Amino acid sequence: MQGDASVGVRDESRTRRGGHRRRGAERWHTHRAGPLADEAIQARIDEAREELKEAVPRNFERWNILGEYVWPNDEGSEARDSWDQEVDYLESWLSDRLMWMDGAVDILAES
Repeated sequence: MQGDASVGVRDESRTRRGGHRRRGAERWHTHRAGPLADEAIQARIDEAREELKEAVPRNFERWNILGEYVWPNDEGSEARDSWDQEVDYLESWLSDRLMWMDGAVDILAES
């Protein structure tokens, strides 16, 4: 008997997985350089802010939730008592999340 044939299968599987991860990382970086670039996302948020500016006061007249905790918002949402603060928080959270994802994708591609 010449050893465990499944060892080669695991090695081949790991190699295929590595290629898949690298291709996934390449695709992620392509999107981050295009439609998911920080500047592109900021532009979309700015467009939405402009488009919604007339509806915002009506929304918060009807739903008096600014400065209130509403599940599943994070702790600290009570301190944000204006639409602009909410959008600023969204921008900050999204920037942090994308930075984390960039790093996580790179780590995964290297493993």
